[in-house]
Amino acid sequence: IQYRPLGSEEAHGSLGFDLSESGIRFQTEDFIPLHKPMAMHIELGSGQGINIKGEVVWVQLVPHSERYHVGLTFKDSDSQRTLQQYINSRPN
Repeated sequence: IQYRPLGSEEAHGSLGFDLSESGIRFQTEDFIPLHKPMAMHIELGSGQGINIKGEVVWVQLVPHSERYHVGLTFKDSDSQRTLQQYINSRPN
């Protein structure tokens, strides 16, 4: 994924985990405060990607590291529908 705070032009890359229609978890070396609005680009594979906006709902320090896991909830219903179609098309 690529993520950046809304209003910032500087994007950061990370691996995304636990992708769902409602949100995603990702890892970062930077602390991101709760309720921070974010913009993301998520690569879905096969050259397909989606741009989506969201808000940070939880932040957790990864034990024995200087990294954080961040939980983000999506706030973009049009993009969420596209994401839901992608998730539903994937084999279990």
